[in-house]
Amino acid sequence: MNLDNGLTEKQFQFTFMPERMTLSTDGNQLYVALLVQEHSSYTWEEEQSGYIATFDLTQQTQTNLFKVPADPYDLVVNQHGKLIISSGSGQWTNIYALDVEDGTVLGTAMIRQASRLTLHPSGDYVFAADTDSSPSDFEKFDISGTGILSLGDSPYHGDYSISGNVWATPDGQYIISRGGNIFLASDMTYVNKLNNISEPIQDIVFDVNNGLAFITTDNGSLEYFNLASLQHIGQLSADGTQHMLLSADKIVVMTQSQDSTLNLDSLAHPCLDCNSNVPPIADFSYTYAADGTTFDTFEFDASASSDAEDNTSLQYRWDFNNDNAWDTDFTTTSVYKQQFLIAGTKQVTLQVKDAAGLVNSKTLSIDIAQGIDSGSEVDNSNAYQLQFSVTDVITDTTRNKAYITDKSAKRLYVVNLDNGLTEKQFQFTFMPERMTLSADGNQLYVALLVQEHSSYTWEEEQSGYIATFDLTQQTQTNLFKVPADPYDLVVNQHGKLIVSSGSGQWTNIYALDVEDGTVLGTAMIRQASRLTLHPSGDYVFAADTDSSPSDFEKFDISGTGILSLGDSPYHGDYSISGNVWATPDGQYIISRGGNIFLASDMTYVNKLNNISEPIQDIVFDESNMQFYVLAEENITLFKSDTFEVINTISSPSSSRLLLTAEQVFTINTSSPSIQQVTLSL
Repeated sequence: MNLDNGLTEKQFQFTFMPERMTLSTDGNQLYVALLVQEHSSYTWEEEQSGYIATFDLTQQTQTNLFKVPADPYDLVVNQHGKLIISSGSGQWTNIYALDVEDGTVLGTAMIRQASRLTLHPSGDYVFAADTDSSPSDFEKFDISGTGILSLGDSPYHGDYSISGNVWATPDGQYIISRGGNIFLASDMTYVNKLNNISEPIQDIVFDVNNGLAFITTDNGSLEYFNLASLQHIGQLSADGTQHMLLSADKIVVMTQSQDSTLNLDSLAHPCLDCNSNVPPIADFSYTYAADGTTFDTFEFDASASSDAEDNTSLQYRWDFNNDNAWDTDFTTTSVYKQQFLIAGTKQVTLQVKDAAGLVNSKTLSIDIAQGIDSGSEVDNSNAYQLQFSVTDVITDTTRNKAYITDKSAKRLYVVNLDNGLTEKQFQFTFMPERMTLSADGNQLYVALLVQEHSSYTWEEEQSGYIATFDLTQQTQTNLFKVPADPYDLVVNQHGKLIVSSGSGQWTNIYALDVEDGTVLGTAMIRQASRLTLHPSGDYVFAADTDSSPSDFEKFDISGTGILSLGDSPYHGDYSISGNVWATPDGQYIISRGGNIFLASDMTYVNKLNNISEPIQDIVFDESNMQFYVLAEENITLFKSDTFEVINTISSPSSSRLLLTAEQVFTINTSSPSIQQVTLSL
């Protein structure tokens, strides 16, 4: 077909079925794969054959035909006279290295049937993407020697979409997958994803002379990118594009109309001088309203950026946490406002893109101080009435206050238990859930969730935050990130914070520095395990909540990190039911199932009387040597030394217990409200 006038000039008739083709590196030879029969998963290697037809493009003639021992599916040829063919049949089958002159077999390697091929520009490597596996992956082969040698597949297996095809960039640096992902050709590690590509890629044509890459997708769009930066420049109007061809000054696209007729359309080349374009210059400044703390809003201004060709078409994006992931998309707005949650030195990077897709970046270091949050006063509170949802509650016996998290509203409330009034609230960016107090009762630690717990959020995807409160000043004084999806937490008197993960099935329990979240150690644990701290501060007990039967485990935190000492010697003999409490004297562990175990070796001791349903909450009254148990809408008072029942009262709709120096309260979920409890001795 003549692309200058669109006329079909000549045809060649074959005995067999032509399918895919490839050009020699000098562009003078065309190689066409000819199928003897349709591809089949059940045509085994010994049954396979096919042909390769060779064409001299200078003379526009077929000059050769040779047989190959494969059912040819895809093919590439390098500058050293080696033809590589993947087989389209036989499930796990062969990829062949052949002499391009006569098809002599130079070597073979194993490959998945129907794999698409791309040749590295050096001619020394071939990349193959499987088309019939889920998830699709791609593999690298060394063809620099006599034959062909597999160098292994990518280090990812479904993390980044391959979707059954790959293309090597002309500079040899990158591999682009049909899923729109970019990998290094050297080791197949992930680099980035092409922006503006939401559908699988159908074809890529590289315009080296003008520094562009043209990409068609399954939905028929035709996008073009800067070949140096792989940044999106624009879109050509060519709906329904099936294939595209590149000539000197235009793009020829094959489109399909509604009646299935194939048409050729010629599009003007969008940027014939893109190779002469020079990158823009990125520049920015920043200002902030107050003291440069975690509670201030910073304004970043990139209007000082410039471009030699066109200052009016610049686009800007920002990375505020130096994690090699852009926090904003490209936009034409040069000013951006940002607040930093975590104190410390931040590396802020601006990237500027010009009209031809070239980019330039600038990074500045900014020191962010920790801000102090005093919260907001609550003016319309009613005594002992809670005008919010209760997620978790913890009692401050020193100050007679209750701290209550409301996950849905992303708030922490402070309730004065002397008068029942909600005094203040703290607003979070993330979802607060469980809390713990320091051993001296002066610090409160609140776990903040980035997303809901999930069995399918794996360790490398997890993160969360811990907010620290000074209860003497009633202020939030710190916030730090943790590498876990925080589910439960305890802190000992030696500055060690223990956090269990709420996601990932078999996941991690973390020992962290309570000041900044530095990881001191990890151990394996079941997701969503509830924690209790031994009074010595040297041990933590964890009860799993999603296993049947539920069990509990002991961890040693007396050293640098955290060490599992194993789980209980029982596996279903005594009910654990997903939670445990350590008694204040450190001798016993009480399970949610009402069973008592020795803390030393987790052996069974006895069962609490009057407890036939799972325990909802336990609070210990150390001064009076007694403890309260909430279960089955009853509150039972026990002696701490003998576990003898002192009294039981009904407490319907109660979900939690609160204990101050002089009073016992319950959280009533039906109201919701706080109610005082009286148990006569």
